[in-house]
Amino acid sequence: MDPCLQHPVRSALLALALVAANAASAQSLYSAEASAGANAIGFGSVVQPPTRQLSNNSPVPFNPLIATREANLTDNAAAALLVGRSTASAGAQAGAIRLQTVASGSVSAGDFSAPNPNASGQAIASALFRDVFIFNVAGAAAGAAYTVSARFNIDAGSLLNATLVTAIPPSFVSASSEWRTRVSMAGDSGWLFQDERQSSCQWVGSMVCSGATPGPVSVGFTVTNGSRVVFQMSGTAKSFAGALLAGPGSAHAESVVDMGHTLAWGGVTAVVDAAGQSVGNFSMVGLGSGVDFRLPFVSAVPEPSPVPLLLAGLATLGWLSRRRRR
Repeated sequence: MDPCLQHPVRSALLALALVAANAASAQSLYSAEASAGANAIGFGSVVQPPTRQLSNNSPVPFNPLIATREANLTDNAAAALLVGRSTASAGAQAGAIRLQTVASGSVSAGDFSAPNPNASGQAIASALFRDVFIFNVAGAAAGAAYTVSARFNIDAGSLLNATLVTAIPPSFVSASSEWRTRVSMAGDSGWLFQDERQSSCQWVGSMVCSGATPGPVSVGFTVTNGSRVVFQMSGTAKSFAGALLAGPGSAHAESVVDMGHTLAWGGVTAVVDAAGQSVGNFSMVGLGSGVDFRLPFVSAVPEPSPVPLLLAGLATLGWLSRRRRR
């Protein structure tokens, strides 16, 4: 993959956040990052470099970040038509991130005059949200230990499709997709929890996927009263689709990843003290974003389900492919 499309979110960010959290008492500390990159490849290539938007230690209320990139390429060479397309979108909100990638490659040729015409598209999107909160139980002694149960949700879907109308090797179609997520918390003394998940799909005549499945995730950790906690969530989505012809015919491949709210914080489900007694008078408010981490993320705008979006996207790509072949 082109170097400009490498994942911009690195684990060093969390280490820096932890150091800053330990050094600051009531200083606001939050960060949001959204990055999107797109490539379209044919005989020539169109590359849209990543866009990035950052916000750190800002005195103003948290604002959602959105980055998008699109690359489209159409080549006519001899008797071949090559089309590569890709779109990437990344968004970071206070308590959730959203990623979408679409890629397609189409080739059609009427004879053998074009030397192995090929086209492809690739897209990558990534986002990060990080904040610091102080865990506090009203009236309790500083340093008292509490066990917290919480949850978050992974909303992700992938669809691949490919068609090859030729019997001449080495003609081929290829499509793949991948998504990754990471959620973690770190306190004054080290990690409270880390959760990393990954799923990938390949086209081998049909879509075959392996790895994690989306859905709700439950986590538990122990934290002391009055301690600072660094919360971080990040994710990446990738799509690739390519096609090559060795003679007359047509080839088309497409890949879509739709991670509605890729990661959405689900709030705290229970807090108990060392004696196992339930605790209700606690606070976990983000110093930078103002997010109340006791509560689940709620989108201000209703979000459509990823599946209809995926189906609509693939139907549109398929229609475009058939129209190009005609």
